[in-house]
Amino acid sequence: MRKNIKKHSGHYLVYLFTFGAGLVFILLAQGDSTLQARLIFLIAALYFVWAMVHHYVQHNLSPRVAIEYILIVVLGATLVLFLFGI
Repeated sequence: MRKNIKKHSGHYLVYLFTFGAGLVFILLAQGDSTLQARLIFLIAALYFVWAMVHHYVQHNLSPRVAIEYILIVVLGATLVLFLFGI
């Protein structure tokens, strides 16, 4: 596991930056639930796209992997929308 983290550290940094910047923008948009929801969907879409890029580069992109990420994105976005009360 540690070897994978070191090997793909650039990919994980993109994830951290995306989620960190997204959280900052969501918190800055407090009071505007429409903008917050759009930002959550944007972050979810960026996560999905980057996951597809990662798996494509690793030569293990398949329909099963894409469907798995779609389900994770939908679940995650729904959970975040619920937690933020949007």
